[in-house]
This record gives sequence, structure tokens and C-alpha cells, in this order.
Amino acid sequence: MSFFVLVFSIWGNNGTDWQYIGNQYIYNTPMTLEQCMFIAAQPNWSKIENNEYYRLSIECVPMNKGVSATLEAPHNGKGMGT
Repeated sequence: MSFFVLVFSIWGNNGTDWQYIGNQYIYNTPMTLEQCMFIAAQPNWSKIENNEYYRLSIECVPMNKGVSATLEAPHNGKGMGT
């Protein structure tokens, strides 16, 4: 069985594309992909985004991979992608 961790990463837009700015928070509790995706789902969160150039991305990352190497830019620039 594979286990995942929930990762919050912060991204900035340089006017052309989204760049990972190097900050991330990891919920270090191992969980199944289904559990992780349930927690990460957008309907479970409220958000306030006042700066169009920064976004938070929420992802489920396999525990056996390096976290920063597997992060993806916020989907469609909307942030909070899974």
C-alpha cells in the first residue's frame, strides 16, 4: 500500500508563468491517497486571495518521493490544486 503526505506550497507568478518560491508546509501524517485527496479537496477549505501574483497549492505527494521535486504549479493559476 502506498502512503501520501499533504503538501501546501507557495507559488508566485512572474507575469508569464508560475514559479515555486521555495516555501512549503507538509502534514507529516502518512495516509492513503483517498484520505489525502479528501482533505485536500477545495470544498473543504475557505480561501481569501487578495494578491493575483501569489497562490497556494495543495497536493498529495507519495512519501517515497522528494517533495519539492514533485510539486506542480497551481492549476490554471487558480491555486489550491490537487
